[in-house]
Amino acid sequence: MKLQGSWSGSHLGIGEELNIVVSSGAKTGDGARSLDGKEVWTISDKSENKALVRHPGRLVTGTKLSAATRCTRQAVLDEKVQNGFGYNPPAVLGNLKHEMIQRSMVRNTWTKKFFLEQI
Repeated sequence: MKLQGSWSGSHLGIGEELNIVVSSGAKTGDGARSLDGKEVWTISDKSENKALVRHPGRLVTGTKLSAATRCTRQAVLDEKVQNGFGYNPPAVLGNLKHEMIQRSMVRNTWTKKFFLEQI
């Protein structure tokens, strides 16, 4: 994977969990090239048909992100502490919504029928 733009400073480690979301509008050769028989995807700020989701198992809400301007790690720390104290209905619902949106993005399908099939 080749990272450009604001992603170029990211330090991704071997074995780090990533999701590469490619929309149905992406062409086979769109951003990929063969390198020793392997596909190399380019992810940049200008990518229209693909996105990189770093740490997909960690859901941080937009509210927490906006409140984290004073400390860039605060939102993640709050989420970890909050999740460590048992069942959290808002977090479960948020995870379900996140999963549904991600599935819709991958398939580029936003119909009620599709959502009901996923449930």
